[in-house]
Amino acid sequence: MRNISDKDFEEIYYKHKQTLYNIAYSYFKNVSDSDDTVQDVFMKYLNSNNDFKSDDDLKYWLIRVCINACINEIKSTYKKKVMLDNDISLNNDSIKNEDDEIFSYVYNLPLQYKDVIVLYYYESYSVDEISKILKISQANVKKRLERGRNILKTKISEDKYE
Repeated sequence: MRNISDKDFEEIYYKHKQTLYNIAYSYFKNVSDSDDTVQDVFMKYLNSNNDFKSDDDLKYWLIRVCINACINEIKSTYKKKVMLDNDISLNNDSIKNEDDEIFSYVYNLPLQYKDVIVLYYYESYSVDEISKILKISQANVKKRLERGRNILKTKISEDKYE
């Protein structure tokens, strides 16, 4: 268990919670699952023994844990059944972006492309930072961005002309 003061924890929490929430929301498209995931990430932080050399190391660790938690939640068979049976309603009030229609296309991208698109365009991370967060090469990040953009262009143009 991490030995940290309430003040220090609050500082870390308020500094990173919105980024983690936005990432979780990009996976779930609902407030409650996103809030639960952010809470789980911070609980894992409090229970971890990792020694972070810098604030960037902590930020990258939190993001990676958040992405992994989202993926694990999506993979759970119970969650798949609930999502298919209930056709979850979307609440777009949570993520403030100028074009919710484009975000809905991003939301439907395959996970490997969604990760880099959300981190790059919605969270403003550089290719180098995304490379460190996802533990993949910069070339791989660039290729995923390129492929993700191409998928988005194709889907948007297909829907536009239907």
